[in-house]
Amino acid sequence: MSSLKTKIYRGMNKVMLDCETAGLFVAQKEYDKLSLLNRIKLWLHLLTCRHCREFARQSRSITYYMRVLGSINENEPIHKLNEEQKKHIIEEIERQQYIN
Repeated sequence: MSSLKTKIYRGMNKVMLDCETAGLFVAQKEYDKLSLLNRIKLWLHLLTCRHCREFARQSRSITYYMRVLGSINENEPIHKLNEEQKKHIIEEIERQQYIN
């Protein structure tokens, strides 16, 4: 490889994430802040990887619903859903599948 190609390749390796690391960053982002550099790396990876984009979308949905369910009724355990909640989650999942 030429010197310029080698430098570009090494530079890309410093910026690009593998899918496993991107998945960890997606999960971390749901509960904690990522550094600016890691947010940029994740953004670049998500631009090029549709599987990780889908994982990120699903992760956001799960986090959202867990927060919503946690605030519906504090007297009931979070893991116990009533029929209306189950129906709403199923409808939302089906709606998102048709969008993609």
